[in-house]
Amino acid sequence: MGSFRSSSDAERLKAQLALKDIPTRIQTVTIDNGQTYHRVRTGTYDKGQAQSLSAKLAREGQESIMIRAR
Repeated sequence: MGSFRSSSDAERLKAQLALKDIPTRIQTVTIDNGQTYHRVRTGTYDKGQAQSLSAKLAREGQESIMIRAR
């Protein structure tokens, strides 16, 4: 749903999505150059569910991307 350098920004998005009944989790990662990011993620969804959620978010002005789980 989003990726942030600041954990407080990630927590803010998580709270906004919770108000829309969208369960999320925050994944903290450190990439190769040593920078830490806090990713707000949801899922796992099948393709139809993911497209439906993406459309719902778009109608509400929220951008999202779909990532295929391995």
